[in-house]
Amino acid sequence: MPKMPPKPYPRHLIALVGLATIWCLLSGRYTALLLSLGALSCLVSYGFYQKIVGQTKIASLRFHPWKQLIYTFWLIGEIVKSSIAVIGAIFNTKKLAPQFFDVEVSGLDEMGRVIYANSITRTPGTVSVDVSETEIQVHGLLARSKAGLMDNKMLAKVRQLAANR
Repeated sequence: MPKMPPKPYPRHLIALVGLATIWCLLSGRYTALLLSLGALSCLVSYGFYQKIVGQTKIASLRFHPWKQLIYTFWLIGEIVKSSIAVIGAIFNTKKLAPQFFDVEVSGLDEMGRVIYANSITRTPGTVSVDVSETEIQVHGLLARSKAGLMDNKMLAKVRQLAANR
């Protein structure tokens, strides 16, 4: 008897439960109306996600929870460090050195470039302006913004996250 392929239902259920959990944590209010609207928004969001995944060239996302958790905590640390630096620059404007520069993204697929560009933008003091197949154009607020990205630490972390996807 041929073995049947696993049904995708657990994956959908896990995604919906994850969305609902995040919604509940961010909402903080649990009336019947808000819970029903939250459930509806989760279903609609997941429906849009399913529709978009079918139309994009980006490969299906395969999740590695431990890799993502490690990367998320590392990125939160970088966000905190950058926030402190930007706050320092607000009080000491001599630290401000706005500039555009390019960061190399060789060896990253499309999803890796998206993760890298979004990580740069999430870090205070830097914004990804343009993404191409070979580089990301970045606007940095501080002189250390460029140095922080040129050491390729974030690129290495994104490569580790994207490995074996």
